[in-house]
Amino acid sequence: MRQMLPPVEIIIVSDIVSELSDMSLFLNRKFSPDLITITPYLLNAQSPATMLHKENCIIITNKKFKNILCSLGFAEKNKIVPITIGINDNDIRMIGESIMEAEQKKFDELVAKH
Repeated sequence: MRQMLPPVEIIIVSDIVSELSDMSLFLNRKFSPDLITITPYLLNAQSPATMLHKENCIIITNKKFKNILCSLGFAEKNKIVPITIGINDNDIRMIGESIMEAEQKKFDELVAKH
């Protein structure tokens, strides 16, 4: 049944285009495309309204943007994972754990429906 689950959506938030592309490349190397889909979001260039309807997503961003994203309401239905500029092992662990939690939540919802 887990193979029937859609990939977990990861939203990468930054105010620098090159940081978005670097993070996307990094995540694509670390995690299978069957497991995740990546959506870049350029802070201050895209409307926050485009992300407010998102649920059960993982939002990866630099630590300095966490409070901004929480104040915009993104943390209510999603998980925000604040990372350092140079992604370290702890950041990778937090991202992996967040993916597993989101996948488990989707699985529980699927089982509850049937």
